[in-house]
Amino acid sequence: MKKKIWYQSFGSFTHTPNYGRALKAYVGGLGQQNISFEVHGLTYGDVGDQYRVFEYFDTAEVIRNVRVANLQQFDAVAIGNILDPGLLQAREISNIPVLGLCESSLMMACLMGRNFSLVTLNERFIPRIEENVRRYGLWERLKGIRTMDLEVEDLEKAMEKERLQKRIIKHFLDEARRLVRDGTEVLVPAGGFPMLLLALAGIHTVDRVPIVNGIVALVSMAEMMLRFRERTVVFISRRLSYASPSKARLEKAHKLYGLE
Repeated sequence: MKKKIWYQSFGSFTHTPNYGRALKAYVGGLGQQNISFEVHGLTYGDVGDQYRVFEYFDTAEVIRNVRVANLQQFDAVAIGNILDPGLLQAREISNIPVLGLCESSLMMACLMGRNFSLVTLNERFIPRIEENVRRYGLWERLKGIRTMDLEVEDLEKAMEKERLQKRIIKHFLDEARRLVRDGTEVLVPAGGFPMLLLALAGIHTVDRVPIVNGIVALVSMAEMMLRFRERTVVFISRRLSYASPSKARLEKAHKLYGLE
């Protein structure tokens, strides 16, 4: 039977329709004969990954959507945002594997080289990217972080303006080369948008240093987890970190918080 994976973007495709269409087409093309992907956006989105206060509201929707994916009998969820919003919380309540863009990209980078560096959209990402690297126990593998100077509005415009795309790509490559000169072995674009833009432009290396296509890493990890689960049944530890609340606690919480 064909497997279904829910790909959860952190943006609103109502506000960023060009990016939404491009992402859906690209992710859809990554499916295999027995695996399909459904790409979903958020109701609002677009500013949650810029400020923690807005991330709070958007993350709640991500967690709800993970619950919906479980109820609709999807086989896995891929959270396609570099901050991995709601990843830890979602794993507590999900009966199917939940993968994150940042964790998957960094793990893939560690398989490709002894260290990695990231290029973020802007400096506001740096603290939370660093928190993720520490959380995943990879701080010693991090070589450096460089930033571009992009806002959310630039990303949507770039999907229809070739000149802006080229300018963004050049900016990424300039920052990436600085990291390469400092000894970086693997480069990670810190965001779904630059990952998509570089992939569509066919750019996979900088001065012979590989660029991690995190979107491919994420869906590949999800596919691998499905195969792993088929062969081993167990796919997550419920000891401590991802312990699940009991059915009674969930029902009580639904009434207490007014959840659907």
